[in-house]
Parts: sequence; C-alpha cells; structure tokens
Amino acid sequence: SNPIDPDVFVDNQGSMTTLSTIAQLLPDWATTTLFGGRIATFKENYEKILKLVQLYYGPEMAAKDATKECAPSKSCAHQLAGGITDALYFAGGLSVPSAISTGMWVLYADTSKYGDTFPHDHRLDRQDPLPFFYESMRFFAPVVGFPWWEQKP
Repeated sequence: SNPIDPDVFVDNQGSMTTLSTIAQLLPDWATTTLFGGRIATFKENYEKILKLVQLYYGPEMAAKDATKECAPSKSCAHQLAGGITDALYFAGGLSVPSAISTGMWVLYADTSKYGDTFPHDHRLDRQDPLPFFYESMRFFAPVVGFPWWEQKP
C-alpha cells in the first residue's frame, strides 16, 4: 500500500514549485522559517520512498553499491529514491498539479452551468481511473504549447 498520504502529498507538491522559485531569492533562514514544514514533509516522503526502494530493489542496489556504480551518492538506493522523489514532486513543474486540479474540478465541482460540456455527477471508475485522467489531460491540456522561432534571434 501507499505509505504517503495522497492528500498531504498533493498539497505539498503544489507548493514545491513556488518554493523552488522563491527559495532562490531568499536567505536560508527565511526559506526555513517560511517553508520549514513543507521541507520537512518533503524529507519525510523521501524517507518513505527510500524504504520502498530498499524493500523492492535492495539486493540490486547493494550489488551496484559494491562496484561503486552510484558514487559519490551515499548509496544507489538513495540515488534512486532521490530520482523518484524529484520526478513525483517536480516533473512537469506546474503541469502535474494543474492536471490533478482540473480532474478534481470535473469530479467535484458544480458543472451544471456549463450545460453538457462536462458530465454531471460523474463517478470515477476506481478500478480503471486512467481513461478519466487521460480525457481530463486531453480536454484541459496542462501544457498549452511550446515556443519556437522561425529564425534564430
């Protein structure tokens, strides 16, 4: 089962983009004062992910540690847990929290004023939630486009 409380994770993840932007402008003492709880939750979730990595991949990670494959990291398990944590918290920047937010809106908001555009009283299929999430991502594209140049500036 998932050792990380999903409500706490989503709340914390949504603020990490802001934290990572603002923290660059502040001295360490201010960041710790303002975001200490968020940072502590991030570290707690990292430790939970580390335990899962050790549980499921312990022998493989130990074999890699013996060959110093993950040096200078503390261990290969720490390196993998860090990568998973970073991917869950930061991959997509604002896209992941936006995608979750719009999906939650369709499920729980009063959508009646939008006519037939959105389903009313939609019930999520808990056995197969991916079609709903993919449709939500299609309809509310979290990444609208990518800039490009016709000619280099």
